[in-house]
Amino acid sequence: MANAATFDDFNTSGNLRQERNKPEPVKYPPLTIENGREISEEATAGRLNEMKKWAREKSGLNKLNKKVKAVTNAAQQATGQMLKSAWLNIIPSFGLTLIYINAHTFLRAVIPDFFCKLGEEWVPKEIKTAGGEAAEAAGKTAFIVEAAGLMLIDLLLLFMIIFAFAQIMIIVNFWQANVWDKAKMIYYYWSFLGNLGLEALSAIGSLF
Repeated sequence: MANAATFDDFNTSGNLRQERNKPEPVKYPPLTIENGREISEEATAGRLNEMKKWAREKSGLNKLNKKVKAVTNAAQQATGQMLKSAWLNIIPSFGLTLIYINAHTFLRAVIPDFFCKLGEEWVPKEIKTAGGEAAEAAGKTAFIVEAAGLMLIDLLLLFMIIFAFAQIMIIVNFWQANVWDKAKMIYYYWSFLGNLGLEALSAIGSLF
């Protein structure tokens, strides 16, 4: 009996030593499921930090975009008022404000954020603020009318410039010609003007 007890004690102490020497199990971080894949909490926390950082960056970018939008809107309002004033003063300035109108049209194509579209300066502020189809239709109609008017005025101005240079060349050639050539030039010149006047009167008469 004594020998049996001793053997049992020996086995028990051996088991205890094995339990103490047994390596502790590795503690893995808890797992979460995403799209059918197991992802550790550490990776999830990193993902959350990245999302928070992205949200902060996006919020800052949105604030910057709002500030830029406010600046561009103010610039378009200012240039729109200048464009409207140029149109209203085109006759008192003897057409000199056409320089700004054409410059505005060119700069609108180059830097559209700071120069309003042709015709938008005539659209009431209330309609612009309301937006929608009414504002779009009003802006489109005003653009067509103003662009067509500007094109017509520019073509007329170009014709007048060419005609003025032609008159200068005629005068120079007239003074350099002899008496016989001067007489022929006068005859052809007045014949041309007469035919031009008759054609103009005929075209006007056909309208009525």
